[in-house]
Amino acid sequence: MFNKKAHGRYTHILIALAVMVGLWYLNTMYNWVVLPASNAFYIQLALITLIYAQMADVDQEGSKINQYVVLALVGVIIYSFYNPMYQSYGIIAAIIIGALEFINHRKILHSLVGGLILAAPLLYFGIIQFAAGMIAFLSHLISEGEFSIFSEKDWRLRR
Repeated sequence: MFNKKAHGRYTHILIALAVMVGLWYLNTMYNWVVLPASNAFYIQLALITLIYAQMADVDQEGSKINQYVVLALVGVIIYSFYNPMYQSYGIIAAIIIGALEFINHRKILHSLVGGLILAAPLLYFGIIQFAAGMIAFLSHLISEGEFSIFSEKDWRLRR
């Protein structure tokens, strides 16, 4: 059913988008959650899905998501130099960049706990955005058969 081979980033994005479209359709049928009807909201969810479908590979040096995240964090650091009010964000961004250098791929960030840590900033935008990030993140792990609670070795989807 599941194999060890990892999928490419486009496969992860397509799987996550398919899951999100399926959930959106079920939500319209059964009204689980009342969602805003604005196009901006759905574009925001699509962007979150696009990003978080790849986020489990953020600790893999050379991956596109790693490059984009590091670039964004460097931008935060540079911005914090010009606006001292956001200096603490620059410090946090520098710590995150440093941590990404020491985290091994398919360990803590390839788990449920990693997903919670990475999706937590989405709570700033709302619980629906957080849920979208977690669903996209977990679709990545489950599609690879690498779902775990804390690290790759604790529990996996295997026969």
